Amino acid sequence: MEPEHLSIASDVIFSNMADLSSHDLDFFEGCLLTLESIVEKNSSEFVKKLDPTLELLTRCAKYDPNYMDGEDDVDEDEDESMLDDDLDSELIYESDDDDMSWKVRRAALRCVRTIVVSRMVPVDVMYNTLGLLLLSRLREREENVRVDLYATFADILKEGGYGNKKREAQGDPMVDSSDFADQTSESREKIDNIVLQIREAAPRLASTVKKDLAGKPGKTALSTVCVLQELASIDPEHMAGVLTPLIPELESCVAEQNVQVKSSILVLVSRLHLADVSIVPFLSLPLRAVKDRFYKISAQALQLCAKILSATHSGPPELKALSKDFAVSVHEISRERVVATKQDSEVRQAAIEVLGVCVANYAEVLGTQTAGETVTLLCQRLNSDVTVLAALREVDRIAESAMAGLLLPMVEELETTITKLLRQKNVDVRRAALKALLDLVPELPRNADMELLREVAKVMTEDELRSTALAIAVVTELVCTRNINVIKAVADLAWDPFLKLASSSLPRGQILEAMSSLLKAVVENEGVDSALQVSRMVDDLSEIGVKQISDDKRLNARSTATCVSVLVRESRTGLHLLLTEDNLSILQGLDMEKSSSRRIFLLACIADLGRGAGTKEAFPEQLQEIVLKILLDSNEE
Repeated sequence: MEPEHLSIASDVIFSNMADLSSHDLDFFEGCLLTLESIVEKNSSEFVKKLDPTLELLTRCAKYDPNYMDGEDDVDEDEDESMLDDDLDSELIYESDDDDMSWKVRRAALRCVRTIVVSRMVPVDVMYNTLGLLLLSRLREREENVRVDLYATFADILKEGGYGNKKREAQGDPMVDSSDFADQTSESREKIDNIVLQIREAAPRLASTVKKDLAGKPGKTALSTVCVLQELASIDPEHMAGVLTPLIPELESCVAEQNVQVKSSILVLVSRLHLADVSIVPFLSLPLRAVKDRFYKISAQALQLCAKILSATHSGPPELKALSKDFAVSVHEISRERVVATKQDSEVRQAAIEVLGVCVANYAEVLGTQTAGETVTLLCQRLNSDVTVLAALREVDRIAESAMAGLLLPMVEELETTITKLLRQKNVDVRRAALKALLDLVPELPRNADMELLREVAKVMTEDELRSTALAIAVVTELVCTRNINVIKAVADLAWDPFLKLASSSLPRGQILEAMSSLLKAVVENEGVDSALQVSRMVDDLSEIGVKQISDDKRLNARSTATCVSVLVRESRTGLHLLLTEDNLSILQGLDMEKSSSRRIFLLACIADLGRGAGTKEAFPEQLQEIVLKILLDSNEE
């Protein structure tokens, strides 16, 4: 809409709605819906009409001709009393079954919501004007209007909360820099005042919505919980105390309300949990929800329980003590969900996560026998395509924990099963299998090392970075725990894949770090008759590096030079591995072209060694002179 047309249309609306006494409700509603559409599609231009719009919406939001309290407005001084529990007994309404004035109020609130979401007003106006307007309407008697009232209030909390600091830093036009700049005490005072308004309003709002939560299932309860979510995000510590008296009503909603309300209540608990407030009073809510008949709610509740149990275990001892009964109850329900014949896969996977958390963190509470049976159940789930990924992750969780000993009775079976999973096409399964093997290697039987190395070596040449890095880490762990006994197997099964990997463009970041760790482990366990001598490894990698230089793959050659420098640095003979008579001749440019690929690669290795050495004394004088001569020679490439 053109600006001049926008001005004309809005002026017509303001003029026709200057007097609401005509009671032409359908016309008023149509005007407000038109105004909402104009605001939504032309928010940047509509800012000029903001003041008269807010005045009109304030009058329409309070438009209730059947309300017989003598005046339309409520003074701020009376704001406290109007929200008392005995409010209903003090208000007098003129009975009219055909009263449609609620349509005007609802349309006005929807327009307010559009203004809030479009970020047309600064935060202080949003709270001090629109926020107080909504608080004054908490007495609303029509459920259809209360739905939009609560939804709008939730949007105000969402748009005007602490997140404004970040939005202001990103240049959001809704947020005035003077409101949330950290440089002045005045700006900090504004933030504190806004949060204080929310904090003061929260208990009164909670007492008002208590009846809506206890009422019949509907949109009002859903909007109410959304408001509580936003309050919990803005001021979680204070809201935890405010919400505690509402727990009976919230439990009733979890037991009886529709799916959306149940899901919103779980989100509310999750926000309190993420804010590190005391979650113990609210544990009954997810515990009720895990038994829900609808699989989405059960899965959501089980996932929340797993997060809570993980957090409470690492929290203060008194918090862990309070959550023990909760852990036992959730564990029992989760086992039933896992073994049930007819069970949704999402619920089963979430239940497996809970079982892993319980065994890893609460095995002493469950008892040795129960924890052992649960571990057996998790191992059995490795044979199911539906639950294999979830079961792998929980086996790994247990292997990393203090309860790893529970896996020992079935460690041989575990190795066989997990090694086979390395052949799966699903990259997530292969990655989880490698992660589990990495933690299980110290306990695995030695007689299966060859088969394990053979399967892991195949993964080393994959293009998937994390899988490749994990595969190298498994080989490194085998070398560190088996020492010299496994070096021949590494030479026969893993060295060629290692060289193939070094020849590729993958050795960067975490893969290069993993390769360096493996080389260090092999050097540390090198014996006199080792099947994988350091000199052999240096020669093999040097040939790869020279070819990479020849093919103009300088970045790849630099990674290979890093591997060579690791071998030189960790070996007993040190620089003598690199500074052979032939190599010194090449560096000096004798008997071959000065720009040879081998010469450039040797310089790359020396450069990497220099970065790690820290002082020039690490190099012999002859080498220093050669390098200095190359630097000063203007004819060098």
